[in-house]
Amino acid sequence: MAVEVVAKWDELVCESMILETEKFHCPFKDCSAMLVDENSGEGIRECECPICHRLFCAECYVPWHGGIQCEEFQRLNENEREMKDLMRP
Repeated sequence: MAVEVVAKWDELVCESMILETEKFHCPFKDCSAMLVDENSGEGIRECECPICHRLFCAECYVPWHGGIQCEEFQRLNENEREMKDLMRP
């Protein structure tokens, strides 16, 4: 138990040293790993979470929406944003 507390403490101390504007989290609810934006201003969209290895959009911070631009994705209603709805024939 003490080892877990020390590990959590180390994690929190490290996180506190990163600016809030550089932090974001994996958009997948079963992962939510904290990530650091090291590419600000470079326009990178397709990104892979180093923890769960799933793709997400680093511009929208949502699961990857390949084949559709961010602007178009943002205009969709919440119920139209599922991957099955984005797939085109």
